[in-house]
This record gives sequence, structure tokens and C-alpha cells, in this order.
Amino acid sequence: MAIYSRATTANRQSAFRKSVDIRMKDSLNSKRQLYGPEDDFKYGIPNRPSTPIKSVMNNDYGMSAEMGIDKRYETIEKDIKKSK
Repeated sequence: MAIYSRATTANRQSAFRKSVDIRMKDSLNSKRQLYGPEDDFKYGIPNRPSTPIKSVMNNDYGMSAEMGIDKRYETIEKDIKKSK
């Protein structure tokens, strides 16, 4: 419609839109019922569990790693002593 009215510039298109209402009218048959998700529906993927801050601050992971390394060295020393 705007082309037939020769509204080819921005100013003419603005004036055309102000003077002519070209919106589509809803018919009675086009009214659809909208369905939303369930109340307990969650979008996306679940997050990973939260970081155990207390264990991190107490250096529990570092202590367990240190104990594991100490045990490994002890077994190596025992094996060396047995082989002599």
C-alpha cells in the first residue's frame, strides 16, 4: 500500500503510517487458547551442586591429598627396604 501511495522515503513512510491504519483485524476464529508450561516446569539444564565452602576453607581436600601422598611414599619405602 505504501508503494502504491509512492511513500518511498522515510518522511513519506512516516506520514503514510500516521494517516493509514493497516493493522490486520483479528477474526473470531483466530482467537486461540494459549497453553503455558506446568507450574513445576523448569527451563534449561540443572546446575551442578554448590561448592562445599566449609571443606574448601578448612583445606580438607589438601589434607586428604597430602595424606594420600604420604601413604604412597611409605609403601614405596617399605618396598625398597624389603627388596634389600
